[in-house]
Amino acid sequence: MPQFFHQLVHASAQKFPGNTALIHKEKQWTYQQLSSEVNQFSQGLTQQGLERQARVVVYLAKQLELVVAMFATVQAGGVIVPASPQLKSNQLIHILNDCDADFLITTSERFTQLAPALQQLTNCPQVILTNPKDHTETQIEPVPISWAHCMEQVESDDLASNAPKSSEVMATTSTNDDLAALL
Repeated sequence: MPQFFHQLVHASAQKFPGNTALIHKEKQWTYQQLSSEVNQFSQGLTQQGLERQARVVVYLAKQLELVVAMFATVQAGGVIVPASPQLKSNQLIHILNDCDADFLITTSERFTQLAPALQQLTNCPQVILTNPKDHTETQIEPVPISWAHCMEQVESDDLASNAPKSSEVMATTSTNDDLAALL
């Protein structure tokens, strides 16, 4: 039976819940943990207003949140637009404008580096930071929300009602970091 991209992690969680799915530095996640994180973040994205076919630019180095963001985006019905972490600010702004991004998932450091170029955005995407710092003093627009905030909004009851949706991958990029994914 054909499966959608996001269903791979959930199928693996059912078959091998205790097996290691991801290893990043000293952290290890089982398929069950990964499946839970994907479900939770998918619901968080939906509650933040992600709609079917919404474009989500994922501007992260290879880390656990990258894998969760990609699976969760597809599960929520969004379209992944991966952006290489080696891109310069003006290159990322071009991608955000060109694809008319609805969301940007990145780190505080990368978002701060983008600040001078943000005036060039033609559309202001919602920003989710994986490791938020206090941006209220800098008054950077758009005002980002934290990954944790997105995850905390989800009620455990909502996870069961998360109906899988199909989506697509718009592009792919690759870098050499120390993330190992076993799917």
